[in-house]
Amino acid sequence: MNVQSASTAAQAPGCFGSPSVYSVDSSVCAACASYNTCRVASHATLEKIRGTINVSDVLARHAKARLAAITDSAIKYPVDNAPPLAAQPKPIRDKVVRNTPVARVVFDVSANHEQIISTLAVKTGELARQQLKQNRLSAIAPALKQGLNPYAESGPKFLRIACDLLLKGGFTRTSLNRAMVSEFAWQETTAGPHVAQVCGLFNAFDITQETNGTFTPKPA
Repeated sequence: MNVQSASTAAQAPGCFGSPSVYSVDSSVCAACASYNTCRVASHATLEKIRGTINVSDVLARHAKARLAAITDSAIKYPVDNAPPLAAQPKPIRDKVVRNTPVARVVFDVSANHEQIISTLAVKTGELARQQLKQNRLSAIAPALKQGLNPYAESGPKFLRIACDLLLKGGFTRTSLNRAMVSEFAWQETTAGPHVAQVCGLFNAFDITQETNGTFTPKPA
């Protein structure tokens, strides 16, 4: 490393040379004064660890970006006077991505649960089977006990509303219907079947108990 490079590295941020942080096509990295020296340092680290960890896809991505930048430079400048790799590389058209397989986990529905489903209305049974395959029903009661809504981040959205009301003390069929109408701008006739699904599902799987028409979380 020459004097100028050493000086640049000394003034670089703490992420300097980290292949897990540096990205050859990052606008944030490109704006850093240490972009080129960091590129060299992070690439050297990748070369060192490639025998232990498979980083071939990351190396391929860096190589593509560098080739794109060099090609872009060759168009703008005479070959004999081509400048060094620019601080801002040309955007990568075909990015190399990690080929890590992503599998959706589907859980089996037990015979006992199938027996419960057989007692429910068709739509409620379909909802129950869907939630069981995603392993979500068993998480509802523990989450409510901790004051958390298990459907806060992902749907079905009408189950989120029901759990919100359970966290506030409970609901009746009428109050749940009104909450859905208000939240989703539904008609009462649209909310009604969803209310029936919630009440049937939660009672059948011991998530709630019904007392005089009011649904509350069932004690553990």
